[in-house]
Amino acid sequence: MLAFTRDEERSVSVAYGVCVGSGKKFERYVLPWAALSVIYTRRHQASIAIAYNCMLDDALDDGFDVLILQHDDLEITDPDGEEKLVKALADPSVALAGVAGGSVSGGLAWWNVDPVGRVRWDGGLLDFGKRAGEVEMLDGCLLAFGRWGIENLRFTPRLGFHGYDGDICMRAAQAGRRIVAVDLDVHHHTRLGFKTEASHLDWLDADYEFRQRWGIGGA
Repeated sequence: MLAFTRDEERSVSVAYGVCVGSGKKFERYVLPWAALSVIYTRRHQASIAIAYNCMLDDALDDGFDVLILQHDDLEITDPDGEEKLVKALADPSVALAGVAGGSVSGGLAWWNVDPVGRVRWDGGLLDFGKRAGEVEMLDGCLLAFGRWGIENLRFTPRLGFHGYDGDICMRAAQAGRRIVAVDLDVHHHTRLGFKTEASHLDWLDADYEFRQRWGIGGA
């Protein structure tokens, strides 16, 4: 774990969490933004869900009000990014905030039904028109938890790196909490699509498990 303090006088305490697969990406895209904050890291993990649960436990033990979990290749380019997430989570009905999301009626493919948000990727801009609003599922590139979420939500342990985002959103909704996409500028330094056939197969398995667990059609 790296530990820094962005602003000791701010009224809301914020920490970041990153499952680091590439130290170079983490240092290039995350540290310039979050270097003055507490950053929980886990490196070379077999399960992003298990790694994130450890970070939620750490944030709970350390008394943080907000925990922002993000990919090591996600760059927050909005100078007011943290403030926007904190403001969204100040609503006690909101458990999770992110940058893009949609409906779970398409399974993990949230972008196929009622998508909201905008994300810049390498090679282009994915813009769904509506910049902010309530969604059923967030993209896992950034998941921000308020205090209630830190205390009450945990990911279903699963090997691999797919499905964790949909599952945690369903857990929040099951508890009667809201999930929102925030108008926040980010650059996800990756390309759309699956990098390997193994990754695609893992996503398909995760989608099947997600639909089965939550009773969503199409499994």
